[in-house]
Amino acid sequence: MRFIWFLNFWGWSRESHRAGLLLRHPLEGIGGNWDEWFNGEASAAEQKEIAEVGQSEPLQREFLTWLGSSWIEEAVHNDNRLALPFVLEELARVAPFDRWKPFVAASHAPQFGIAAVVLADQSTGEASDVRGVDAILLPLNGASTGRAILAEGFSVETADLSAAREAALSALRGPGLWRLLVIWLLTGRRPYKIWAKLALAVGWIGAGTLFAWLWLGPEPGDWLPGLSAGLLGLWSGLVIIALVGSGLQLFQARRAGKQWAEQITRGQIRLKMPGRLILKGSSAGLPFALSILSAVTRAYPHLRRGSWVWRGFIETLQSEGSAWAATGIVTKEGQVQPVRLESKIKACLLQGEIRHLLTPRQREANRVAVNRMSAEAKESLTTKQSGTQTEPVGRRNSALMDIQRCRHLADAVSRIARWRSVTQALVNGLAFVVSGLMLCALPDLCRILNPPAPPAVVAPASPSPYFLWVSLDTRSPDFFQVVLESKAWVNRRADIARRASLPASTRAEIRLVRVSQVATRDFEDGVVWIERRPCFLNRKFEPGEVVGRYTIAYINRLSHD
Repeated sequence: MRFIWFLNFWGWSRESHRAGLLLRHPLEGIGGNWDEWFNGEASAAEQKEIAEVGQSEPLQREFLTWLGSSWIEEAVHNDNRLALPFVLEELARVAPFDRWKPFVAASHAPQFGIAAVVLADQSTGEASDVRGVDAILLPLNGASTGRAILAEGFSVETADLSAAREAALSALRGPGLWRLLVIWLLTGRRPYKIWAKLALAVGWIGAGTLFAWLWLGPEPGDWLPGLSAGLLGLWSGLVIIALVGSGLQLFQARRAGKQWAEQITRGQIRLKMPGRLILKGSSAGLPFALSILSAVTRAYPHLRRGSWVWRGFIETLQSEGSAWAATGIVTKEGQVQPVRLESKIKACLLQGEIRHLLTPRQREANRVAVNRMSAEAKESLTTKQSGTQTEPVGRRNSALMDIQRCRHLADAVSRIARWRSVTQALVNGLAFVVSGLMLCALPDLCRILNPPAPPAVVAPASPSPYFLWVSLDTRSPDFFQVVLESKAWVNRRADIARRASLPASTRAEIRLVRVSQVATRDFEDGVVWIERRPCFLNRKFEPGEVVGRYTIAYINRLSHD
């Protein structure tokens, strides 16, 4: 093998670490380990082979290809996409790789993290205060003897880094994830074709219209069973589609988040920010947490596997991550707390490339503040020259930059993902309202489509000659009505209800009133009809089918017991 010397180095590095001679994991400390091996352990033959590669650019490119295609898979045993860029960057700092042009060029990986707005001492807001943050997740499989998260190029309190890491873990597998999923359920667009979205929206509008017609519209008459069946079928289909589609997305998002969280716990996060700053305060917690999420999703993009919830977050950072900045203190639970904001807005305006600023939910985080900061910064802005003076950079950027306020890290992720939709939120609201009403009306719909059996008249009968009790053996008294038809008594309709007074029964009570001109002296003359009377919530429809006929004489002779 042409590059057996690098395999020898890697084997020496792993064995030395296993024996305790090297304190850091072979991957974590690959740059320093190589320097030690190259200057003290490499044989003369290996030194010669390395020198031969260093004299030929084609061989250098071949070595880079071999590292990315063969060695990284065997060395890492992991699908981490950030391991190779880290290795190239570390090796490009030591001899002889620091003199290999293809090696140095390949080691400059683009940054995808969210920019942090960190004010320098005595700064009132300058363009240099907007500092890019990049994060790398190393797949150490829990074998690192160092910290779980490190800062490179700047100094910060360990507690602040730990809080950002815990907040990111919460957004992947804890309460923060559930908050993110709830936000998506309520306001997030669905991963359907445009025709499917329109069909679902029309379906929910149709279900709401049918419900309103049955509840408040004109008497449906013979159309009642058909309308009820149509409403129940349409609503059931929409609910099944919503449950299956949303459930699949929630499952995929939760599975991806759990796997990403596991990789964070087993690996090491390395945060990078230029400037050699000593950070005072925790205002960079939000961009740190977002950069950690960006790192793990970039390292293992295959884990998302169609998750719509995470797809927008990943794609936005890949395509326009440099246009996003954030500021805010983040707790371990993911809550975003207020910071000093006005100077940071001014810094983003002066920087000119920031189009979106994520901030805590503060009063001064609004469009009015952005315009005011732009006006105050006008005198300190330089004017671009292209033959004639043009509008100041800051004023033009104030019209483009928007501030997006967040209470929680999950809110910031949803803002970046850009799947929030007012239209979808309205459709979801309609769906929730219709579904809530349908659950209340579901028993009535079922009785309309599958009417209860005709009831029989049972005891007790009325003990008073001035009342007629029609006791029925039924569990659906609201679905029936009693009609008295007689030549001796005034004809009447009566509702059926459960009577708790003794003797208790489900009955209709009809007060007997003689007609003014008695056509017969037989006071048991008359018939009691039992009619179905469907109801929908608190609405009773016109009586329909007659399901029973009893004479007054039969009812009066029932036992009073």
